[in-house]
Amino acid sequence: ASAPAKRPGDDAPPATLHVRIRDRVDAVGEETYFKVKWSTRMDRVFQAYAARKRTPIGELRFRLPGGDRDVEAHETSTSLGLEDLALIDCFRAAATDQ
Repeated sequence: ASAPAKRPGDDAPPATLHVRIRDRVDAVGEETYFKVKWSTRMDRVFQAYAARKRTPIGELRFRLPGGDRDVEAHETSTSLGLEDLALIDCFRAAATDQ
């Protein structure tokens, strides 16, 4: 028995991925999922998260777990090297950052 014929695009990565934002503001650990395109800028994800949490975006910071810098608004899933179900932690911005 031969293998089924491959269709064009079978080896292509999916057009979207899921990004999880973990709430570290209140040490709750709750995760919010977003389905995004690889080219979606993180500011769109962060603004949607802030709206869901009814918190001004300026009061929040986002960082990859174990990362030493904040995720910038202009970055994308591709530029960050994220995979499906990637996790980003959300913290309250320090008063000195505002």
